[in-house]
Amino acid sequence: MVVSVLHCKQYRQVQLMDFVVKVNSPDNCIMYRSKIGLEANTVSDGHSVSIIVQKFAIIKAFFRQPLKSSDIGIYKVGKLSKHIEICMISDTQRKYALLPYHASRKYVAVPINHSI
Repeated sequence: MVVSVLHCKQYRQVQLMDFVVKVNSPDNCIMYRSKIGLEANTVSDGHSVSIIVQKFAIIKAFFRQPLKSSDIGIYKVGKLSKHIEICMISDTQRKYALLPYHASRKYVAVPINHSI
């Protein structure tokens, strides 16, 4: 169940099992439901907590040899979606660090913790 965002408290950060996610860069990149995005807000209706996320529209393996980078959780990401998604805390899988990729608006997303 996702909280209604009309009447809720907002938080600048959320403590998960083994990491903290914040609404500010560089601590706002997460993987949730096998998608990668940036936390825009954390909200609670008093019963459950949800994360509002702006997902990356482009998510590709960063390299393909000697194995696919997606097998170890490393992706090339880009172009943030104009739409936001609301996900439950339990949908959050990993925290990521974003490293600039060339001069484009793309990034290499590298996991900074193990899968939950």
